[in-house]
Amino acid sequence: MRVAVSEDGAELSVDGRSVGTSPLARSIHITPGKHHVDAKRRGFFPEARDIQVFAARETEVWIALRPQSWLCVTVDQADAAIVVDGAEVGRAPLAAPIAAEPGGHRVEARKDGFTPKAWDAMVAAGQTATVASRWRHGRCARPARTRPALAPTERQRSAPARPTAQPTVPAGARP
Repeated sequence: MRVAVSEDGAELSVDGRSVGTSPLARSIHITPGKHHVDAKRRGFFPEARDIQVFAARETEVWIALRPQSWLCVTVDQADAAIVVDGAEVGRAPLAAPIAAEPGGHRVEARKDGFTPKAWDAMVAAGQTATVASRWRHGRCARPARTRPALAPTERQRSAPARPTAQPTVPAGARP
């Protein structure tokens, strides 16, 4: 069996047993039947293939590793739940960036007593996107403040009352 990987330096294993690092200099000799091939390299998502090897025939396996992307999420409230694409991934402060597929992601921070925060983050392949925020005033939005009714001033009390209704004019009459 010949195994080729898109990235040099990937650790290869067959059925859980290490067989070397890519690129392999020669074929791997294994018995006919079903086998599981894994490729792992730092900075890339691990990939695996289930293959069928036949007697007296060389099997070729191609594995394309995809660069790992990362989301670095920081919020100013300890123990806030960090949610990425609807799944909780940990609580603030996170110990390390979160591995993420390249593309768009919805990031949320939630904590009891605080207004939830949400962001849309775009992560490029092999890159790190950073989302950092602080809760304004640290707490939930407060209800609108209402002004207390003011007592009328002396000037307002002495002013003549204004009419509240317009005088009516009979139909057909001219004012």
